Amino acid sequence: MKSAIFTITFLNILNSILSSLDKCDSYTCVNSLIGNLCLVKDRNTTNLVDIQVCDDNYFCGYDLKAYTGTCQKTDYSTLQFIGGNCNKKTDCIASAEFCNNSTCIRNSTTSCNSNSDCSFGNFCNKTVEISSCVVQQAAGQKCVAEGDCVNSAGCLNGLCTAYFTLEDGVNVISDSNEKFCKTGFALDSACASAALVSGSDCTESGLCTYSANNTQVNSAAACVCGKNYQGKSFCRYGVDAPQSKSNFEIKKQYLNSLNSTKCHTDERFVPCASIAFDLEDQNTHNSFDYQKTIKNTHNQIILNSVSFTGLTANDTCILPVLGAYDRNLIVPVSLKACPKYNCDSSKKVCGSSFNPNNWNSSDISVSLTKGICALNQTCDIGDLKDVYYKESVEFKCDNKFRVENRFPGEKCAVSTDCNNKNCTAEKVCNFQKLGKSCSSIDMDQGCGLDAFCLLNATTANSTCVELKGLDGSCQQTFECKNNLACYNKTCSLEVGSKDEKYEFNATLFSPDIIPQFICKSFEYDSKRARCFTYKYDNMTVNGDGYVECAKNDEKECTYINNFNDIITKSCQCGFNADGKSYCPIDFGKRKICYLIN
Repeated sequence: MKSAIFTITFLNILNSILSSLDKCDSYTCVNSLIGNLCLVKDRNTTNLVDIQVCDDNYFCGYDLKAYTGTCQKTDYSTLQFIGGNCNKKTDCIASAEFCNNSTCIRNSTTSCNSNSDCSFGNFCNKTVEISSCVVQQAAGQKCVAEGDCVNSAGCLNGLCTAYFTLEDGVNVISDSNEKFCKTGFALDSACASAALVSGSDCTESGLCTYSANNTQVNSAAACVCGKNYQGKSFCRYGVDAPQSKSNFEIKKQYLNSLNSTKCHTDERFVPCASIAFDLEDQNTHNSFDYQKTIKNTHNQIILNSVSFTGLTANDTCILPVLGAYDRNLIVPVSLKACPKYNCDSSKKVCGSSFNPNNWNSSDISVSLTKGICALNQTCDIGDLKDVYYKESVEFKCDNKFRVENRFPGEKCAVSTDCNNKNCTAEKVCNFQKLGKSCSSIDMDQGCGLDAFCLLNATTANSTCVELKGLDGSCQQTFECKNNLACYNKTCSLEVGSKDEKYEFNATLFSPDIIPQFICKSFEYDSKRARCFTYKYDNMTVNGDGYVECAKNDEKECTYINNFNDIITKSCQCGFNADGKSYCPIDFGKRKICYLIN
């Protein structure tokens, strides 16, 4: 079960970095590590480690002994254990052999190699000659590992011991076993109700002072290395600290004996995979909720860790790398909700977005700031695809009128403005004048404005000639003036001139014409070879002439054209504060827009 292992791995990492204080490592954020490296120890400088943040949807998996780390794919997989629900075999963990009656099945219910080979309520007993799945041990029974015990207990001194039950003063071997203590806190390997007396920086003294049962206790073991660029050390939080209380509540919340759903022995202090099951063909989002809960639980544990006390602006990469604090989003079940727009004068950029990562992509906000861009610029928000997949996106000012890729004869400022990279002294992109030889392929040999490159079939030479006017002979539309199209081998059709009464002979169009450009409505029916108009069909039109719809990109908008055909179009996001979406405007509304423009 990858998701449980993923979370447990981070817990183990946190425990391992509470290392001895011979000398704490200092960490430097860099942007120079090559390949997929994210952590490297500088062998030439003692206790200095270089780190850098991984790309989106990756975390830094590292070995603190070897001091190397590589970026690995974040995986909150929700594969089901033996006995868990399934739609198909691929919903189950690798050891499952079938999905039968919506349940993950393994033929052998006794022999095993690991706990994952066993079903809920069982563990893999390796103390016998042939390892086999047996019922988890109750509190007070013998054990070898934590997974041997029922989910409400762990293995301590070879006996299954209930979590959060031991009184102050009871030895638990290691402070990491604080989960057995009533207080959820252990000091110097014993359960304690210990509060940190003052301060937390123990870099100089190496000691931490606590008040436990009205007695002050100095502890060297409680002084642990932080993760920062100074190499400072800090005292473990006391039992009364908000971080300790939060960790205590998180552990109790996911103590799976209190959870009525099925939970495997490998799932303790983490959400159960069984709750992540989604039936096929139903709009459920259990898997999404589970993955988000796993991520948020991990992040909260990271934030509660003393290892990241005292972070500063210089430590911008330390928390996401060493703590693997995850800012990535769980992919939503639906992308149909539209962003909500607002104005925010506090922003330093022209626009930004924030995604709260809801299962249905709802409540994404886009903030726009007036006055950031210059007069000749606009705020380029693009197609907004990224806002659905990233926690935050910033938008930049862009030229309102792009000058790149200008054609021969068009104005330019510098050569990079031109397709042919040749801006002349007259500040126009280089072009061939009328009567000069030309090329329709080589832009540097292209004709200027109001001209085209005519091939002489006899001589195979090409020459720049004027574009042809109304009723001039033509073979293709590019030979006609820009407001004309080639039809029946003459420049006879004006752009936007024909209504639905006009009948075209489709065979007479030149091959490079787009017929709808000839229509007043800019709509063309290829089967009838006619222009057409359309209006809303049985939809409620508001006072502004628009139709509100439910889901972005859903084909829920219906229209009827002048041939009485029903047309469907997709709902589209509007630019408003409510995240409302609308049907594309009908011809009546478009006609008004054309008249205005």
